[in-house]
Amino acid sequence: LTNEDEEIISFVRDLGYETTSDPRGNQHAAKGAHRKEVRQFFSMHDLLGARSWEKFVPDSLKLAPIEERLELLRGLMDTDGTVDERGRAYYISTSRQLAEDVQWIARSLGRKARLRVRHTKYPYKGEVLDGRESYQVRLWHPKLSAVFKLSRKKNRCTDAWNGGDGDEMSRG
Repeated sequence: LTNEDEEIISFVRDLGYETTSDPRGNQHAAKGAHRKEVRQFFSMHDLLGARSWEKFVPDSLKLAPIEERLELLRGLMDTDGTVDERGRAYYISTSRQLAEDVQWIARSLGRKARLRVRHTKYPYKGEVLDGRESYQVRLWHPKLSAVFKLSRKKNRCTDAWNGGDGDEMSRG
């Protein structure tokens, strides 16, 4: 785990995974038998050691049952998603493929999702330099908070639909 959010660590432990952390509590890692399973899965899909812009969702997860895809989307949104000041939800990645996969998963679950390319800049030694392209997926749903498990993100969502009648999207 590269996320130190206590709520996420608690979710992981509730799934039966053991975790350990460094002395300062900054880095958490799975341990025991589950660690080996997770590493094998990532290795099998060429994701072990992948850089952020090289990541993707394996087809086996994109084609998983609905509840598993929803949990996957929630996990991705909890870690790399954000909710803006108006309560809108976004997923942001430097991997175009991962962003397209998130868009695909969201749509497969009845959400509306739009992908947008962002050109970032950053300051360095008094200059403003071009950063890596990033990809932003905006999600719409009548119950947008359902794409998060983290209470701090879930509570910031606006659960108001602005993209159609939403009847087919009530799951969630």
